[in-house]
Amino acid sequence: MSNFYFAADRPFLDYAPYRLPGVGGLWRGPAPELKPGRYAVALGASQTFGRFVEQPFPALLAERIGLPVLNLGIGGAGAFQFRRRDLQPLLDGAKFCIVQAM
Repeated sequence: MSNFYFAADRPFLDYAPYRLPGVGGLWRGPAPELKPGRYAVALGASQTFGRFVEQPFPALLAERIGLPVLNLGIGGAGAFQFRRRDLQPLLDGAKFCIVQAM
């Protein structure tokens, strides 16, 4: 669903989509610098992705704590969306994870 947001909302908001090496799909930017143990991860649905806002809460949190936060928000996501094996190394390398109750 997030890929739909990138195209549908492009006329009025740039989500700065990017690809993560070894992980499928497009993700909301900006792309953080990922050094093992030196970043956090936010998992969730549209509210985590931050549809219709210039700065979603993961970006605001990153500014506040001085640590990059990887926004893994996916529009329409449910809990099983994040059981993807390609995401596991990113989750394992994070200092902490925030999980939106879906």
